[in-house]
Amino acid sequence: MGVQETFDYVKSASEEKDGITWLKPLGWNNTYVLSVRPETAETFNLTNISDLVAVSGDMILGSDDEFINRMDGLIGLKELYLGLDFSKEVSMDQSLTYSALKDSKIDVNTSYSTDGRIAKFGLVNLVDDKNFFPPYYVTPILKMEFANENPEVVKALEELGGHWTEAEMQVYNLMVDEGDSARDVATLMLTDAGLLEK
Repeated sequence: MGVQETFDYVKSASEEKDGITWLKPLGWNNTYVLSVRPETAETFNLTNISDLVAVSGDMILGSDDEFINRMDGLIGLKELYLGLDFSKEVSMDQSLTYSALKDSKIDVNTSYSTDGRIAKFGLVNLVDDKNFFPPYYVTPILKMEFANENPEVVKALEELGGHWTEAEMQVYNLMVDEGDSARDVATLMLTDAGLLEK
């Protein structure tokens, strides 16, 4: 099922079963990605996960324990990408994996696609060319009754749709990680997207 088909199915089911409607996604997909250092990507000519299969046996994967043991995590990923088999799979707190990758203690990291540390460390996210990971698009949801009674709120939220990418969110998230207030960063996001005047 494609991204739009998935969205349409969830929206329809949610409206019918729960009385909740889904508005236009904001643009970024906060899903799992496999990240590598730029030099690793260059040395092994890695752009997607399929490229990783041939060299994975010489690499160490770092991830949280949950991802390693889930069917919609590493177990299922290996079933779809036949031959993906790391020399070692190291389970650690997710907050430690990015530094471990930067410091060459691991070779591949299970990252979240909008994590600010991807931008901070200049990591390369490999394309999931077989579309294993489900989409996790950030989407406003409203009770249908509220949406029907407040069309101006729906209109304002719909104007936010499609404005930000994963790469942009990495930068914004990094700003918050490094001490900027979430309110200031949200205001900057709206300004950068042309939704607020400077």
